[in-house]
Amino acid sequence: MGWRSAERPGLGIALAEYAATDTAALVLVENVLPDSNAAMAASAIILPGDAIIAVGTPSGELMNTE
Repeated sequence: MGWRSAERPGLGIALAEYAATDTAALVLVENVLPDSNAAMAASAIILPGDAIIAVGTPSGELMNTE
């Protein structure tokens, strides 16, 4: 099913916002917390500096994050 539980309720990704305007911003992964859901996700390695542009289930349909 996944790693989300009462003990691990979040994704474990720290985000940082750069170059923000009134209508847009560049949001990048600043850090992945050790032992978090994001760190344990073998299907998608998430690294500092990554931009998350779509979300979805592994091998499933993606949803645009815009």
